[in-house]
Amino acid sequence: MGNIKTIDMDAAALRNVFICQLSLLYAAKTHLTASLPALVEHAAFDTLKNALTEDFDDSNKQMLSLQEILDLLDEAPMTDNCLGMNAIISEAYRNVLFLNGKNYESDMSIIFYMGVIEHLQLGAGRMLNLIAKNKHFKQYALLVEQTLDMCVDNANLFHLIAEEYVN
Repeated sequence: MGNIKTIDMDAAALRNVFICQLSLLYAAKTHLTASLPALVEHAAFDTLKNALTEDFDDSNKQMLSLQEILDLLDEAPMTDNCLGMNAIISEAYRNVLFLNGKNYESDMSIIFYMGVIEHLQLGAGRMLNLIAKNKHFKQYALLVEQTLDMCVDNANLFHLIAEEYVN
């Protein structure tokens, strides 16, 4: 690591990265909250239903925080750049519908996809958290950290449910 040059990113470039990451997470939460109620209906395992409901509530809270940051930055979310996350969420929903009536397989599919989705959001949240520590973005640090904490908690929750369901 000693050979890596220090990159002096200007404030405007860092702001663009910050807005892109905010947008990615915001768009993912928007698409996810549209799909979660249907996933709750299809889940057979009560613990999974409760986790999906909790994730839905947390996602709504996170969207409010992300929107607040975007409003303070006088920016609108750039939701056109979230094709990968939206595709994964849509694929999860289609797969659950395909497995309708096969409770174990359907629940495991939901758990699998939620794990993937949560970890993608976790990656975006960690990047936002790093940027929020920069002097230009410190005023957003608390909102970003709260969002990241919810991402961590939900990722851990779905992992615990997977362990419970498999064992």
